[in-house]
Amino acid sequence: MDPSLDEQPTMADEEGKFIRFLDIAGHDLRNPIAVLKSHVQLMQRRLHREDGRDQDLRDLGRMAFQIERLVVRLDTYLEATRIAQGQFSLQVDGTPTDLGAIAHRLESVYRLASRAHTVVFELPEKPVVAPWDSPRVELALGNFLTNALKYSPRGQVQVRIACEPSVARISVTDSGIGVPEGEEEAIFGAYTHGSNVENPGVGLGLYVAREIVRRHGGEIGVISPAGEGATFWFTLPLAGIADPGSRSMLP
Repeated sequence: MDPSLDEQPTMADEEGKFIRFLDIAGHDLRNPIAVLKSHVQLMQRRLHREDGRDQDLRDLGRMAFQIERLVVRLDTYLEATRIAQGQFSLQVDGTPTDLGAIAHRLESVYRLASRAHTVVFELPEKPVVAPWDSPRVELALGNFLTNALKYSPRGQVQVRIACEPSVARISVTDSGIGVPEGEEEAIFGAYTHGSNVENPGVGLGLYVAREIVRRHGGEIGVISPAGEGATFWFTLPLAGIADPGSRSMLP
């Protein structure tokens, strides 16, 4: 056997290098993005105290959304590296997660996200609260929202939170390009996107969302009637996290 063959890079080697790159880049970007976010929030608070600054507040709102997009992508990359390295586990600090509070924070960011979109949140009258991993739940919903805005050129994006007998159901509905028939399961894989996507990203957002939901003991999926956009949804058990210490690797 030619000994030089042992030196040839394998797919596993290339994926390992890519995962390490995501990990290093993610940590390097976290601090400057956090500084940008805090400065925008400070400016928003100052302008809210002044009259006649509506346009400035709208412009800052769009800046806040772009920073939010960066944060979602950054956190997605970091979570993907943790999953790949077998270091991903859910965290619950004893404080119940309030889905309404998550929705209100996201609404404050996404309602000014785009001139071409209207983002509407529909919440139940009673609070939906349970011991979930709040940052991870917010990241899963954030990935749904950013995808809805990215893949629908205009129109309404509707976020619904509903309480069913044993689960909370969260869904995001858009009027975008939808998901091709037969690809509803595949798009939740790592480094995967729909065949109708012209400018795909890395393809980790839905994968990380799926991992987060599965670790909670919930389900995730998409409904996409032909030519009518898509509804991405996931459920969370109202009893809380089923197995916070579980591990899995990228398929």
